[in-house]
Amino acid sequence: AHPALFPLVVFKQVALSIEQGNASFSATAYASYGLILVAFLGDVQLGSQFGQLAIDLLDKIEATDLQAKTVSITNTFVRHHQEALRTCLQPLREGYISGIDTGDIEWAAWCAFPYGMYSYLAGKELTELAPEMETYSTAIANLKQMTPHQYLATYYQSVLNLLGESEVPYRLIGRAYDETVMGFKHQQENDRPAMYHLHINQAMLSYLFGEYEQTLTAIEGCQTYIDGVPGLYIIALLYFYDSLAQLALYHTLERSQQTQAMQRVEKNLAQLEPWVSHAPMNHEHKQTLIEAERCRVMAQRATAIDLYERAIAGAKEHDYVQEEALANELAAKFYLDWGKEKIAAVYMQEAYYCYSRWGAAAKVADLENRYPELLRPILQPSVSSVDALTTLLTITAPPTATIHSGTSHASSSTSLNPTLDFASVIKASQSLAGTIELNELLQQFTQIILQNSGGDRFALLLVDESGEWQVCAKATTHETQLCSEPLTNAPDLPIKLLQYVKNTQTIIAIDELDTDLPIIDDYLIQHQPKSILGLPILNQGHLIGLLYLQNNLVSGAFTTDRVLVLNFLCAQAAISLENARLYQKAQRYAKQIEESQLQIVQNEKMATLGNLVAGVAHEINNPMGFLNGSIQNGEDYVSDLFEYIETYQQKQPPNDEMVELAEELDLDFLQADLPRLLKSMRAATDRIKGISTSLRNFSRADTERKVSANLHDGLDSTLLILKYRLKANEHRPAIEVLQDYGELPEINCFPGQLNQVFMNILANAIDMFDEMAQQTTFEALEEAPQVITIQTKKMESNAVEVYISDNGRGMPDEVRSRIFDHLFTTKGVGKGTGLGLAIARQIIEETHGGALIVSSEVGEGTEFFIQLPTE
Repeated sequence: AHPALFPLVVFKQVALSIEQGNASFSATAYASYGLILVAFLGDVQLGSQFGQLAIDLLDKIEATDLQAKTVSITNTFVRHHQEALRTCLQPLREGYISGIDTGDIEWAAWCAFPYGMYSYLAGKELTELAPEMETYSTAIANLKQMTPHQYLATYYQSVLNLLGESEVPYRLIGRAYDETVMGFKHQQENDRPAMYHLHINQAMLSYLFGEYEQTLTAIEGCQTYIDGVPGLYIIALLYFYDSLAQLALYHTLERSQQTQAMQRVEKNLAQLEPWVSHAPMNHEHKQTLIEAERCRVMAQRATAIDLYERAIAGAKEHDYVQEEALANELAAKFYLDWGKEKIAAVYMQEAYYCYSRWGAAAKVADLENRYPELLRPILQPSVSSVDALTTLLTITAPPTATIHSGTSHASSSTSLNPTLDFASVIKASQSLAGTIELNELLQQFTQIILQNSGGDRFALLLVDESGEWQVCAKATTHETQLCSEPLTNAPDLPIKLLQYVKNTQTIIAIDELDTDLPIIDDYLIQHQPKSILGLPILNQGHLIGLLYLQNNLVSGAFTTDRVLVLNFLCAQAAISLENARLYQKAQRYAKQIEESQLQIVQNEKMATLGNLVAGVAHEINNPMGFLNGSIQNGEDYVSDLFEYIETYQQKQPPNDEMVELAEELDLDFLQADLPRLLKSMRAATDRIKGISTSLRNFSRADTERKVSANLHDGLDSTLLILKYRLKANEHRPAIEVLQDYGELPEINCFPGQLNQVFMNILANAIDMFDEMAQQTTFEALEEAPQVITIQTKKMESNAVEVYISDNGRGMPDEVRSRIFDHLFTTKGVGKGTGLGLAIARQIIEETHGGALIVSSEVGEGTEFFIQLPTE
């Protein structure tokens, strides 16, 4: 059994770590506990969390001596239960290297074996995988780690069988493994994992080559030894291939046997369901393919058609090329049995292409023998295709010579069929030509190069607008990273090699660092890649980029044909890169024009409104000046008159007629009330003067520099202008405005522009309330008053905040996400320009360096949050 399985020790170590804190052994303990939870207790969620905890802790405590063991347990048994199988490969490679570096050869071997196994099962290209497997197999044999060596040999022999190196492709007999010898040996030693590995490989190959009875025999062996592989991905394959084999033989069975077969399929689907629910990217397409085959035998053709398509799409989406091929093959057989040969031919040809991309030469030959009529269009003589490919690639070759140093390169590619090479290259070229967005193009170019190059590490360098060389993309077979790093600051690249390629514009391909060229630097000495390639990217004779590739495990990876293909793809990419740059530049110009348009609209809008309001304020100020002066004069005149009357009454005794007139006029009341009346008139003129001041404050023209202003003045001025719209009308009651102002300092800003922001937000809220009023009754609105709330706060971080909210109908997510877009409006034709909030965001975020955010929930209302720096 795998040496990870020591439950009692694991429980003790986990308990100690929890009680007394983490130690150096804790990472491995957590990984092993994750294995136990997943494989034995069925708790995938918690087990995966412990697996992640192990990796996180390993990074934190830098326990390099335990890296190989921890990485092996986590990535062999735990991680694939919730993540794509391919994500386990790179950590296992790194774990192997770490084990070798630290002397932990046992766990280095237990990283090498699952790396080879999972690379095969994840659909890695077989012509590239085979030399990797041979390298690891030889290495761990030399380390005397024979148990993982034998396990790996089983899968290595399967790869060799598929590559056509075995007389009987479904028998594991060849230079890496002999089932007639090793099967007996495993039984004698009661090596239960070895027996399972043997039987699952027999089952997969037997099914793939149409030996369904032998598939079921091998599956019986898997079921006998399933206890030897707890937690491994290959358990799910038992249910997959057992179901497919049962359904393949269904129509040859007696009725009672058919019932038993269908019950077995149902049981397998139930067993597969947890794997699907936790890791659909690994297993859902397998489940779907079983369902498609079940519908086929039940004559449910319409459902089967849909399920085949879904299985193909799922396998393709998650890069399981071998299972994409199988789904296409089974779909072709389904249509062929139905009598629809033309449709069957399409699916069988796609299966042929998929198996070819996988590198499975033996399976390709099997299809050619079984279905020559369906494959006739792609089995025609390929001389013209070869010539076309050679011509196409040759015309893009650079004028300078290609240099190969060191070990000799293969003279031709390892592809199965030149037709496929040509189709693949043209398809990749068309894909590049059809992409205009720069980041998408870089992602696509990176993946195409890695798929066609034989490299496992990639870097792309481009010249920026200032003439500086930048690293724009880095990638491995599992991860792509877009970046922008100066070449001079790239310690993870061979700078001397790249400088040489840049200066000479020559393709450099070297194996085992065997070269006399002045390109060997610290990076290459430290990493010792087996194969390296530097390639210039030219557009119309001008150097615009550099391509760097390496393969850490395989010498001679960059063959002459591959270099020719890469050079063609780079020539096509050069055109697309220039187009993408022009498109990016055009987008920048378009954005600048859009921003200029917004600025013009903003300035014109503020100027028009400012001129209007300022004009009104000016017209008010003229008569108000007269009234203020007249009231002052009136007060003086009245004071003099009252003084005269008082003196007259004292000096001249009143006669009866004067007394009667004084009583009729109520002279005492007039003397008391007239000063109060004049005082009220002065208060009214002061109020009008205040309104005029507010209008001028709202419409104030912004200078070229920010000025100190109080936001409350701007808010109050805006509310004053909108006051007439807040009043009740025949459709709705008055809109209530709640003002919750905090203590705000004056801030440096463009007050007129901020007032425009307040106006847009508040006017939009009023518009929304008016629209709501058209759809409900006055009485209902009285019961649920319409309210706008304005709140201001001073923040400790030299900022002020303004919240403007309403209790209206709110916005759905699709509207809220576009509310600040240029020209986007929800108002009817002629009622909105789609510029107001776009301008508002520009004013707040670009002009003032603040933030404008909207939050909204349908039926609950909308809130705009404004944050502005005080300086």
